[in-house]
Amino acid sequence: NVIIHDTHVSKWLSPTEILQVSSNIGIAKIALGLGQRRLYEGYRRFGFGDAPNLPLPGVAGGTLRPRARPWVPVETAAASFGQGLSTSNVQLAVALSAVANKGRLLEPILVKRVTDSAGTVLTEASPTVRRKVMSPRVARLVSDMMSSVTEGEGTGVEAAIPGFRVAGKTATAQKIDPETGRYNDTHYVAAFIGFVPAERPRLVVTVVVDEPMAGTTAGGTVAAPVFRRISEMSLRYLGVRPRGTKSVKLSEVAEYANSDDPAKAAYNALSNTPEPVASHSQDVVLSGGVQIPEELIGLPMRAGIRSAVELGVKPRVVGSGLLSRTDPP
Repeated sequence: NVIIHDTHVSKWLSPTEILQVSSNIGIAKIALGLGQRRLYEGYRRFGFGDAPNLPLPGVAGGTLRPRARPWVPVETAAASFGQGLSTSNVQLAVALSAVANKGRLLEPILVKRVTDSAGTVLTEASPTVRRKVMSPRVARLVSDMMSSVTEGEGTGVEAAIPGFRVAGKTATAQKIDPETGRYNDTHYVAAFIGFVPAERPRLVVTVVVDEPMAGTTAGGTVAAPVFRRISEMSLRYLGVRPRGTKSVKLSEVAEYANSDDPAKAAYNALSNTPEPVASHSQDVVLSGGVQIPEELIGLPMRAGIRSAVELGVKPRVVGSGLLSRTDPP
């Protein structure tokens, strides 16, 4: 009694194409072929459901659907494309690092090295392999499959970096409505995770945008350009040169920086508070005689709460980010 949909309608797809176009239907078929036990064990093998071993308070372990009872088929299918479970940004990075590290799942390190003022190394962390989750051959195969996401007709072409091959995956996740306990169609989390260069990885980068408000919710449109800009700057910092590198004039660099780049629009949206959006509805006077001004719309949530409290209203907040509407209007 449940229908699974794809945003990109396809006919027959290979496993690589399923990743490339982010097909829920295709990955659900693979999961149902694997079965609930092997799918669950795969998630656990990559560290999902376990809190990362980091010296930080409140490190989240995420949730996996409990297996105290057998999963019904729709639960297995939904788990294959990320519904019914939760994870953290660190867990995503650790899991993807296992692919980049030839199948070895490493413990995350928060501080690599501590030195004194003279440069003497006081403490230095060394990589610790938690376990082997796949063979190097399979890890290379998965890396090649994930590279198709940023090439051709892939959903993550905005993450492509000139001169490098990028392996990654887009994600557009529905959020749970806290009042109904169900997924809703208005609030999303957009993400892109990837590593670069795909052949000899130096970086794993995960970008997660909670409730994007740029007119689209797709991870490939919202998060992938940010991934690209972060990775470009980080690769330069590490001194990793792209294939076919050639010298360019400084004026050309400035021209590129001022180009119409989706990452620039995302950066501006995150760093600037937009002007309040005009409301077409009339101000409403509550029974207590308090008038709700339309200037609240567009304010950051904290500023909106402060303004409401100053008016003598006790607000109840749903969601986060900028204030999009009030009830009463």
